[in-house]
Amino acid sequence: LDFKMYRIAGTLWLGSVTGLCNRLFSNSSFLQASSCNVSISEDGNKLKLLCDGELERRYHGVWLRHNCRCPECFPAYSQQNIVHHSHLVDLKLTNANVEGDHVKVHWKSITGQHSCEFKIDWLKEYDYTTPGIHAERKKKEVPLIAESIPTSDFYDIISSNEKYFEWMKQVNFYGISLLKNVPTQDEQMLKVCERIGEPQPHVYRSVYDVFSVEDGTDASYSCDELLLHMDQNFFESPPGIQILHCLRFDDCVEGGESVFVDTYPVVQELRRKHPKLFEVLTRIPYITYRTHHSLDDQDISVSFKYSHPHISLDSYNQIRGISWSPQFHSPLLASENEVEEYYEAFVVLSTMFEESPLKIQHRLKPGDCFVFNNHRMLHSRNAFNLNGGKRHLWGFYINIDFFRSKLEVMSKQLNKKESIKHLFNHSYVA
Repeated sequence: LDFKMYRIAGTLWLGSVTGLCNRLFSNSSFLQASSCNVSISEDGNKLKLLCDGELERRYHGVWLRHNCRCPECFPAYSQQNIVHHSHLVDLKLTNANVEGDHVKVHWKSITGQHSCEFKIDWLKEYDYTTPGIHAERKKKEVPLIAESIPTSDFYDIISSNEKYFEWMKQVNFYGISLLKNVPTQDEQMLKVCERIGEPQPHVYRSVYDVFSVEDGTDASYSCDELLLHMDQNFFESPPGIQILHCLRFDDCVEGGESVFVDTYPVVQELRRKHPKLFEVLTRIPYITYRTHHSLDDQDISVSFKYSHPHISLDSYNQIRGISWSPQFHSPLLASENEVEEYYEAFVVLSTMFEESPLKIQHRLKPGDCFVFNNHRMLHSRNAFNLNGGKRHLWGFYINIDFFRSKLEVMSKQLNKKESIKHLFNHSYVA
């Protein structure tokens, strides 16, 4: 009996100790305090953070001061940095220590002394000194390539936030999504997309129709084949996410298939096979322009003009933007020795776009809706003959920044772990 009592008592004691240990070691503050330490460089310019099993991270004192998260420098009500530049002059770190899951840092500068606490997880998130960290982040931003059209269903995406997020992720990861079964009445697609943002203003009406008319103000209002292009690159911020909803496409209509090409893999191929031509298109700017004396029945005169190279790179030579609107090209105003090399590169890349094995063709049906990234995907249309029928599309644009914002907010709300892919909006970050 005594043996059994001792055994029971021992089991209860062991269970209590085990439970206590589990609680202690599952507490992130305890772990951080026991596994990380900090020090300051001799010159007082850098903080060094060393966590067990990880490489040393370093942070400049001026960087830390500028990013101070105390209520005085980063008010909770606004979540905005209000650190005045004078606080960054003649700045030195004076002390630092780990407190739980935070690092407390002290500085002095010509404006006096100051201190702040930084979460260790926050410092790791914004690490900029670990070898390869920037390349690792860029790798996570690389988009996925679709060999066929990613598809979603309208009634699925309006049924739950999870499905809505997955649909937005398709557009982000692959540049395009085909939404099926969209009602052709009551502008249902507009209501769905207003969760992201209002229709983006542009040169035509915010919400527009596409069907063939005589003497239309745009090539899309004809029955002709269209060149592969991005819409309205004559703006500093061109339309971002484009929505094209098929309201009617009669069986008697011959042709008129929608065509899409993902620019990213093609431009990467140009870079591998023709590095000199790739460099030309990152260097020589071209001009896009659009002039109108009037738009449809609106008495509005416009004259838009914008100039930049076809391909933009960041400081790590990663592709950050691609611009391609040949139907809006102005005469090239390059130096004499640049004209021939520009056109050589332009013709080669044009050919590669047209002959891309990833080119997608699809004949729309009423209720089909293409949603795609106008900063990444080229689109066009085959010529068509109406034969007494009608081909009627309806569309609008959503600002690319509102799209990205909604995607990131929903990702956090739904606790998703995937990294946002780059949107090719010329930003240095995804």
